[in-house]
Amino acid sequence: MPKSIHEFMQQADGTRLRQIEWSEGVKVMVRANSREVDDEAALVTQAIAGIEETLAGAQATIVSMVGELRKAKALVPLEKPTRLLGTGYVRMTPRGEICLLGGREKGFGHFGYGFDSWDTLFRTFDVKIVEVGTDEHGPWWRAENV
Repeated sequence: MPKSIHEFMQQADGTRLRQIEWSEGVKVMVRANSREVDDEAALVTQAIAGIEETLAGAQATIVSMVGELRKAKALVPLEKPTRLLGTGYVRMTPRGEICLLGGREKGFGHFGYGFDSWDTLFRTFDVKIVEVGTDEHGPWWRAENV
């Protein structure tokens, strides 16, 4: 909500003094130098009074744009995807997250990377799936460098 503005009576030179109640103990005064710029002074007063709302709106817009930029960057493939040092194993968590792990014997007990989709996995790592199986930890997919 914009700060309250008090507009004083017109002065002898045709201008008005405007006061913004910024906070307790702080008042902002806006005064035009001539009648020709008094309308501009009124606009400046309104802008100052509403600056906090304007900044909050701009901040929300920036947060939204950063989110959109992250999504767009995720769609751009890496110039040179990362290669595995050996064989990797892909498993899916109960929440549907894709995990590329360093081994399959210990299930999720191996070092690995998490991805939100297969697409993200293949964009990040230069791998192909060469074998599929199931063990006591659930289904797995063997991944090797392309």
